[in-house]
Amino acid sequence: MKSDTKLAIALAVIFVILLAACSTTKTTRSDRTVPDAKRNELREGGPYKALWESRDLTMNYEYSWNAERLAISGEVKLKLQKNLDSLILDANLINEAGQILLSKGIASAGGRRPVKVVSFNTQMDVPEGTRGIAFSYSITVRGFGPGSPKTYWQTPF
Repeated sequence: MKSDTKLAIALAVIFVILLAACSTTKTTRSDRTVPDAKRNELREGGPYKALWESRDLTMNYEYSWNAERLAISGEVKLKLQKNLDSLILDANLINEAGQILLSKGIASAGGRRPVKVVSFNTQMDVPEGTRGIAFSYSITVRGFGPGSPKTYWQTPF
């Protein structure tokens, strides 16, 4: 097998793995509650525009929600000025008490290259009792010199 063919197969496998990671859905019921400051209200209907910001990224997003389905799309702008190894962004659907009902990966990227913006567009089934959304992420970046790579993360708790 030629080296070009092996490389193409390896890249295709990596792409499939990243795609699968982005669409992973986890149904959870946590005893921990998301603090009020990290909760984002979901309103039925839409589309609605919203902004979410953390120390490492800014996300402009738009969503539409009915009782059974949430469509969410947007752009994640990274504040980190290094090569991106990986980004995994999860949407966590929460009930009125702030407990996570479902977590779903909505964006992922990587490749050890400079990345400033990551776009996403996905839909998910909404569990009964959903009242809001909280976001969580893990980002690994690579610079030059000691202390590289470095991981940044935020949980909804």
